[in-house]
Amino acid sequence: MTTFTLGQQIRISGTADKVRDRITWRPANSAHIYTEAQAAWDQIKSEPGRTEYGLLRTRLVELEAPAETGVIVGWRTIQQGVTEYYHYGDPPCFLPCESTQVWLVAFHLRRKPVMCFDHQVEAI
Repeated sequence: MTTFTLGQQIRISGTADKVRDRITWRPANSAHIYTEAQAAWDQIKSEPGRTEYGLLRTRLVELEAPAETGVIVGWRTIQQGVTEYYHYGDPPCFLPCESTQVWLVAFHLRRKPVMCFDHQVEAI
């Protein structure tokens, strides 16, 4: 990951957004769901989303944005993965499959910063 300092002016070429949707992927053995989810993450990430049932998937997607200048206000590590619901009434269990670091860029300091991948940010 490229190193930037807080307050450094940069130019972005796009943004990242967190998307949550449902998928129909099921593990072959429910006792090994964590290891199977990590092994099949590339397949899970590319599977088309459904709205009615299935595992809840959290992933990052790239969005196009006009080239703008902003200020680095921080960075975050976002985990992508699936959420498993074992039985009705039990708490859900998030299974992280991939971690990605993103930069937080502010165009206006009173507004919410946007997330950007490392390849979408360049120093001015």
